[in-house]
Amino acid sequence: MSSSPSPYRWITGPVGLAVNIGSLVAVLLLPVWMLATGRFARPGEPAQGDRSPDSAWKLGLIYFNPADPAMWVEKRFGVGFTLNFARPSAWFLLTAILAATAALVVWSLGAG
Repeated sequence: MSSSPSPYRWITGPVGLAVNIGSLVAVLLLPVWMLATGRFARPGEPAQGDRSPDSAWKLGLIYFNPADPAMWVEKRFGVGFTLNFARPSAWFLLTAILAATAALVVWSLGAG
């Protein structure tokens, strides 16, 4: 019985360790951060709700408001936050995330 090589490529070594530990830390610290910033409503307090103007939402999903200094804004639907695409820092962050992801993919394909 011969074993065939796996079609999957795994990120191993220091990069794999950093990705795994970073993911675990992010998942574990998210509720702590949400509690510290008041993201969860406390009993007896009114819900904060969405205060962003309707005209700032493009196609109902993309937030673009140059007058808003915040880079992160609460989503209109569901749970979480989205970027204010009127801020240059939001575009920088998005580009950095995409570049890091592409670099990991290229590195993992070239490592085998």
